Amino acid sequence: MSVQAETAVLGACLLSGKAVIETLDTLTADMFQRDAHRTVFETVKALADAGDPVDTISVTRRLSTAGKLDHVGGPVALHDLADQAPAGMNVAYWCHLVADTSRRLRIGRTLDRARATLLETDDVDELVDELVADVTATEGRSAVVDQGSLSAAFEKRVTTGSPQAGLRGPWMQTDFFRLPDDGLTIVTGLPGSGKSTWLDCYLAGWLDKAEGNVAFFSPEMAPADNHLYHLSWTVMRADPRRYTDVAKATAEDLMARCWWIDDDRDSTPSGVLATARKLVRRNGVKVLVIDPYNNLEPDRANRGDRQDLYIQALLRRLRRFARNEQCAVIVVAHPRRTEKLPGTDDVYRVPSAGDISGGQEWWNAADLIVTVWRNQSGERPSDLGRPEDVTVRVSKCRFSKWGRTGSGKLTFSEAERRYR
Repeated sequence: MSVQAETAVLGACLLSGKAVIETLDTLTADMFQRDAHRTVFETVKALADAGDPVDTISVTRRLSTAGKLDHVGGPVALHDLADQAPAGMNVAYWCHLVADTSRRLRIGRTLDRARATLLETDDVDELVDELVADVTATEGRSAVVDQGSLSAAFEKRVTTGSPQAGLRGPWMQTDFFRLPDDGLTIVTGLPGSGKSTWLDCYLAGWLDKAEGNVAFFSPEMAPADNHLYHLSWTVMRADPRRYTDVAKATAEDLMARCWWIDDDRDSTPSGVLATARKLVRRNGVKVLVIDPYNNLEPDRANRGDRQDLYIQALLRRLRRFARNEQCAVIVVAHPRRTEKLPGTDDVYRVPSAGDISGGQEWWNAADLIVTVWRNQSGERPSDLGRPEDVTVRVSKCRFSKWGRTGSGKLTFSEAERRYR
């Protein structure tokens, strides 16, 4: 099965740029059991890292230049790989099989070595510690951060200030925090509280004053032209239908800065992140919005996972994407219905990350947690606020460079689709 999976993965890479991105995000060369397959993978990676196209012709040419073409079986072997690409190009499933087989074999070798030395070792505890470290290590990565990479990253941080201080919003009232520019932000709030609208307004203000573009995976606001319509309304401060010419120009400006990932094509985390990575590297995207997270369909390899384990793996993957690509990842997550405030008939308390399904995982993974809340019923407006009064609460801020926890007040104008 491992050889079949390796063949499927490499064949898909020769036919699809999306498969290349998914494969490089999941696998490393040492996960391939066949030496020829490792060589092909390394060639695919070298081409992709250089920004060159990856296909049968380019891989053949590069292998020939390096004197490795015969080693992999010649041009015929590469064409055979392409011919054996899986139907439907479900490369995430085959990548999972390659990684899973590699991990099982690595653990087996580790256990064999431990068994061979068990009766001879003078320190059983040390042997057990080494065994646990080897078994739990992430495939293809050392358990210790590479000193050379660490030194380079430190020099960049102290000389350029990277990472930056975050994405600044348009409102003084909520200027005590910024959205992390290389971290994971969770935006939550009760249905109808305006969290998606608040996020649109925040990003519209950021786009107006900063360089960088935004990618949306936003089934909540789908189709894309509907979201573009509301974004244009936010920028114009008026219904686009009233000012057609201005609306067209505004939409053109937004389409030069914003990209929409089609939720009708591939809504798995692998599919969305593969497309987002391409937009980051080729189109200057600095922000990825997923609204809401539960419209992501689990990858085939994760279907049937317990919900908490699926969420844990998903959030770790999103945070790793943010760090590796230096891209702000913002996830909108709906909470479960919370209880009503004491002494009210229809006012619900401000939800927190703990109210989202798998709450502890959201708290652990997030760099910033923002809750948008308003008194939707209008009950007791003198002390709970009017329906147009919005509370923005930050309950977690991992690093002081992004701000601090606290609350701010805004007022929403329905006519302008703007907060003040």
